[in-house]
Amino acid sequence: MLKEYIEELTQEIEETSHWRASMVGNPCETFLCHMQLNDDYRPPQGRVMHMLEDGKVHEKDIVERCIKSGYGVTYSCLDKQMELRINLEPGLTVSGHPDGILICGKKTFDLDRYDPNFKFNLSSYLLEVTAPNHYAFARLVRDGLESQNYQKFVQTQLYMLAIYDKNCVLVAKDKNNTELYEEGISFQSRVIDDLIVRLHKVNNLVKQGKLSDYRCDDARKKWCRYRKLCFDRIEDTPLTTKGILDGRTLKEVTQLLGISAMWHRGKDLEDESEELIEEARQELQLIIEDYGAEGIVIDDIRGKLIVSTSRSCDYTLLQQKAPDLYDEVVTSKPKHYIDVRRVK
Repeated sequence: MLKEYIEELTQEIEETSHWRASMVGNPCETFLCHMQLNDDYRPPQGRVMHMLEDGKVHEKDIVERCIKSGYGVTYSCLDKQMELRINLEPGLTVSGHPDGILICGKKTFDLDRYDPNFKFNLSSYLLEVTAPNHYAFARLVRDGLESQNYQKFVQTQLYMLAIYDKNCVLVAKDKNNTELYEEGISFQSRVIDDLIVRLHKVNNLVKQGKLSDYRCDDARKKWCRYRKLCFDRIEDTPLTTKGILDGRTLKEVTQLLGISAMWHRGKDLEDESEELIEEARQELQLIIEDYGAEGIVIDDIRGKLIVSTSRSCDYTLLQQKAPDLYDEVVTSKPKHYIDVRRVK
């Protein structure tokens, strides 16, 4: 019965707007627009690829733990995960592959958290797995999946929309110390309704070739795959203009290609280092705040909470309003440097 039901869900259907379940819950509408417009994005760096591979290892470990505890797990990473095609509305579909189906039979279980509508004593549940780092795990234990990782929460809701029992068991593993957290999640139609409204809004923008006006102003600026399209200075200008050399026409073209490759490699390393530094800064801040402290020291690294006020000055306005004062307080010195940036 379950097999026939899964096969029916995975049949190809006509699609107009197609989304990936793992990404569609992203809270940034500009991100979703970029996805649908197939915009170029910064490919995953080595650290991100390692995290993805690491996640597969933890997923396999959790599934094996479930089996050793006496539960059955089907359609998991140990056999063949199902590929769902979920029809939200005519012409609006989402695809994804759940982590498995947890088969309980008459075996019961205890959960660390469950919402009021979660049903116990069912014979099977949607199984979803995640393996965050220690402090993301602690926030998950404290706040639950919907608050800690809304994107993953939307993903589970989509899968429950397709799975007939409409209940999910989330198993999270602290990848730093192997501690487990289990949460029972029921289907909530409001999440799907809100998602459909957002997707229609994004689709209307995409049909016009437009982006949402939203721009994030938090840590996502450091690691979002589309951040260069939102924040980097990429000029839509001709590559060569008067006074600008076309390196491809010069006798030094081989040397210039090497320099270009060097610059690109340096920018990629710079981007990855910014990600690592920002992630470390966020994690240190969370620890400091958890302890109600002002700072922290670990070996040769010190983190301290700083409260500051930024200042800026409109020099053009200052020169217009008070030219004498401008000349007194502002000193201008010419300098020569090369500004290197990507261009379209």
